[in-house]
Amino acid sequence: MPDVDVAIVGAGLAGLSAAYKLAKNGLNVLVIERGPYPGSKNVSGGRMYLHAIRRLIREIPVENMPFERFVVRECITFVGEDSYVTLELNQFKVKQYTSGLVLRARFDKWFASLVEENGGVIVTNKRVDDLLFENGKVTGIIAEGDQITANAVIIAEGANSFLAEKYNLRKSFSPKSMTVAAKGIIELGEDEINKRFNLKNREGVAHAFVGITKGVQGGGFIYTNKDVVAIGVVCLLESLVKNKISIADLFEYYRLHPAIQRYIEGGKLIEYSGHLTPELGINMMPKIVSNGLLIAGDAAAFFLEGGPILRGMDFAIESGSLAAETLLIAHKRKDFSEKTLSIYLELLNNSFVLRDLKRYKNAPKFMNNPRLYTIYPKLINEIYKQIMHIDGSTKPLLGKLMLNLMFKNVNPIYLVKDIIEAMMYL
Repeated sequence: MPDVDVAIVGAGLAGLSAAYKLAKNGLNVLVIERGPYPGSKNVSGGRMYLHAIRRLIREIPVENMPFERFVVRECITFVGEDSYVTLELNQFKVKQYTSGLVLRARFDKWFASLVEENGGVIVTNKRVDDLLFENGKVTGIIAEGDQITANAVIIAEGANSFLAEKYNLRKSFSPKSMTVAAKGIIELGEDEINKRFNLKNREGVAHAFVGITKGVQGGGFIYTNKDVVAIGVVCLLESLVKNKISIADLFEYYRLHPAIQRYIEGGKLIEYSGHLTPELGINMMPKIVSNGLLIAGDAAAFFLEGGPILRGMDFAIESGSLAAETLLIAHKRKDFSEKTLSIYLELLNNSFVLRDLKRYKNAPKFMNNPRLYTIYPKLINEIYKQIMHIDGSTKPLLGKLMLNLMFKNVNPIYLVKDIIEAMMYL
């Protein structure tokens, strides 16, 4: 008899989602987390689309989960040389929130407590160094010398998965395949956040910034939490290297930029962290099914970047849940072979996870266009300034003014090409 039914490597959203579903259905589950507590490697805030967590934890309304706020305002700001233009969507009379703002250190601790309430076991401050094998099948893990046997193992240890690379389940990452984020938490206080962002109760803002990364391919964000604000930049690693800028220096430039300071001036930076994510999504997905083994979440490259929208948390939750569903079937059949565990691929293909990743598989190619982060934000500012500037002289009609500015700043061939690719890939 194995020591546990399922061993899970990593107590992030994917690992906890799998553990919750398995434990709730009576399986003996062990989660090993190398950090001091679940969520410790995700100290800064982020945005979670709520559909996946709603399906997984049906008995608890999302309003009763530890979300900081719920997004009712979406903003995207295009930054020029000495100005910026903001496009804003405000939603009122919201019947059902679609996304929530979280501090993962808080949220993951709460999620872990649900796993434990349902009988799952979570061990922290312990590193998984290796897998156990017998006759070509994964039969457990080795954690700092301790051998723990299991019917199956789920690898959910994040984008930089040591185990997946060690067993050639994925290729080594290259700078062009990864984005790196630098995130910080600014302490302002609930009343001050409500005042600066014109919010009340648990209303929240998700604000994206383009053209603010010194020519590096990437962007910035601001998320309003209850009493702190999360800010950060997310950039292609290859572009950082090419531009000879460190992510820490770029974060500091972003933090001190006038477009950002208007929201956080006087606040105290109380946390700072970095994070890797898989830039190419499905184009870099590893082998996620093997005998006795499944891979979920960021470790499986389930991440999607599409313009101002960054998605990873809902993919992690859903893939963890589907990995658990697969293992419940395998447990019932008493068969953990690759053939049976391939049900996981079927479930993923029938879910939004692989459906969306496949549909937007070329989005990274479009988002790596340097004109998106240099020429176009400046062009948007120039067009708007020209429209709003009145000095008594007669200006050309709006259509002619816009065309003149566009053709002055962008090669028409590139402009048409970029428009077509945006419609095709996003």
